[in-house]
Amino acid sequence: EADRMLDMGFAEDVEFILSSVPKHRQTLLFSATMPDNIMRLTDRYMKHPVKILLDTDELSADLIDQTYLVVEERKKLYHLSEILKTISGKIIIFCSTKHRTRRLAYDLHKTGFRAVAIHGDLSKHQREESIGRFKEGRSQILVATDVAARGIDVPQVEQVINYDVPMDPLMYFHRIGRTARAGESGKALTLVSQ
Repeated sequence: EADRMLDMGFAEDVEFILSSVPKHRQTLLFSATMPDNIMRLTDRYMKHPVKILLDTDELSADLIDQTYLVVEERKKLYHLSEILKTISGKIIIFCSTKHRTRRLAYDLHKTGFRAVAIHGDLSKHQREESIGRFKEGRSQILVATDVAARGIDVPQVEQVINYDVPMDPLMYFHRIGRTARAGESGKALTLVSQ
């Protein structure tokens, strides 16, 4: 996820690695978004790159039942808890910040839900433990930030819930794409508040 790596300040690290690899190589770069700094990187380090860009009009979520619920911010946790009681499968909930992710996972766990958090402040071991618990079904709910959730590929996620509306429309598609994998159907719910 080169776009996020650069956003997080890893540009120099990526350039160092690319300058150290053999001249004769095959390089592939995948990213949900291709901002200008990524395009400059491809021009600098790739020979005759072939660019395959997906138009935003082509983004599709045909197998995902998408809904939203308008709620007051202070009542989000209550409404979320009521909704979670009706879902039996795996659920990923997206929050906008690490703090909200930690807090929501704590609040859900405290009220009896099997929830774990994944965010950038966790160690690699802690992130792997959270993902492992979720994949194995020991935790039904994974509460995640966008950055931490990149690359999560967990089969049979029944529902994605946007606790916070994403700022970028493309991030919305990235989030809801965690459900309806491999031809399966899924559901996405966004809680909308002021």
